[in-house]
Amino acid sequence: MARPFTFVRVFFRLLVVVSVVGAIAGSGFWWMKYRPVHANETTTINSALPRIDWDPRLPDVLRLPSDYAKSLKVKTAYVQPAPPPEPLRLRGSLMFDVNRLARVGCLFSGQVISLGKADKTKRRRLAHLAPASLVEKQTDDPDTLRPGDFVRKGQLLAVVWSQTVGDKKSDLVDALSKLDTDKRVLDRLLAVGNKVIKENDIESARQAVFLDHNAVERAKRTLESWHLSAPEIEAVYKEAQRIQERHRDKRSSPDKPVLAPSGDPEALHWAETAIRAPLDGVLLEKNVNIGDLVDSTTNLFKIVDLSNLQVMADAYEEDLASLRRLKPEQLRWKIHFTGARNAKPIAGEIERIVPIVDPTQHTGLVTGWLPNDGGDRLIGEFIAAAVDLPPDPTLVAIPAAALIEEGDSATVLAAADGSRLAFAPRKVAVVQRGRETVLVRAQPTEAEQRRGAQPLHEGEEVVTIGNLQLAAELANFKASPSVRR
Repeated sequence: MARPFTFVRVFFRLLVVVSVVGAIAGSGFWWMKYRPVHANETTTINSALPRIDWDPRLPDVLRLPSDYAKSLKVKTAYVQPAPPPEPLRLRGSLMFDVNRLARVGCLFSGQVISLGKADKTKRRRLAHLAPASLVEKQTDDPDTLRPGDFVRKGQLLAVVWSQTVGDKKSDLVDALSKLDTDKRVLDRLLAVGNKVIKENDIESARQAVFLDHNAVERAKRTLESWHLSAPEIEAVYKEAQRIQERHRDKRSSPDKPVLAPSGDPEALHWAETAIRAPLDGVLLEKNVNIGDLVDSTTNLFKIVDLSNLQVMADAYEEDLASLRRLKPEQLRWKIHFTGARNAKPIAGEIERIVPIVDPTQHTGLVTGWLPNDGGDRLIGEFIAAAVDLPPDPTLVAIPAAALIEEGDSATVLAAADGSRLAFAPRKVAVVQRGRETVLVRAQPTEAEQRRGAQPLHEGEEVVTIGNLQLAAELANFKASPSVRR
């Protein structure tokens, strides 16, 4: 007995639900069909309001009353110049200037006997990291130059002991000593005169002095070509002078030794030469230690100047065309640092657009420079460059609501004959569509003109609200010319 009762109750419940749903659907249908005028998204023109004039002789022109904005709820807007596009955003990184990278080497073979110290004005705080045993034994000086240290131009990097340098210094001393001796001989011959001395002997003495001068210059220039400093070469001249003075003392005191004693400081440093930094910069590489043997093929140090960094950004092929259209004064960008969110962007100039496209990524290289006097920026740091593009002078902007689209054609209701009360449909060439703004070509191309597109210039007036209804009214007038409101 319970089963028939349950079935009937379920049946009645379903019937009630179906009835309610049907009533709601029917109400919605009738409301959509006979909904009031104010419920439409674009207000429908009320026939009770002042009428729209239409002349069959000008079938494409509608004339509105002077108070159309109030009476017909029709609104218009002026055609504006195209706004500038979104800034072009390029991704890239920072790189050091390859023209400011110095590879420091040695022009002769030798052995490294000492290394330079870090700049005291930028001393590293590493002394507490070195083990006490090493510091006490002085086997690892914390101030010894390491990669990353800042060095100044002319700062001592290393001292190299070389037999070759010692030999060349000795050659200069020999040449200076021989020059001094030959000049003394020539002076004596000239003092006696050619009445006693043959003219050939005097000329031979002059020739010997001339050859000695050449030998001195040759030995001196050899040392200069090895980048020995002026004080180091001056020390050789002083050493030659001391040797000559010892020889003179030998003549006056035969028991006095001629050669320098083995403990002479000049003799101890005779074969040493200093390797100095050629520029201000950061020590990028240090490839030697004390005791290493080096030659002319060894890169002892690498120093790079980081006061200016190169910005290297990648641009896609379509963006390269936009960059190439820019004028020289427009080739500027703002560098944003992706790794430092609080860092302010830095304005800079685009130096070069490399005329090569990567065949794998289809991107081109765009380069520029970034000042880094404070040394805050890092080599290899990621950046984002924003390039402001100028507006296209061939385009104009209209509100998106002004566009009437039917199939593949786009039309606007534009003011006719410069009148603010007469409007006519006009096909336009749409270039770019946006949510609120549409970019239209002010002067269509020949191909667009063949498809019916007409010019639309800055300052013209177009209908933005009510344009669909006005277009429908115009179609009704043209379909029934005898019927006019």
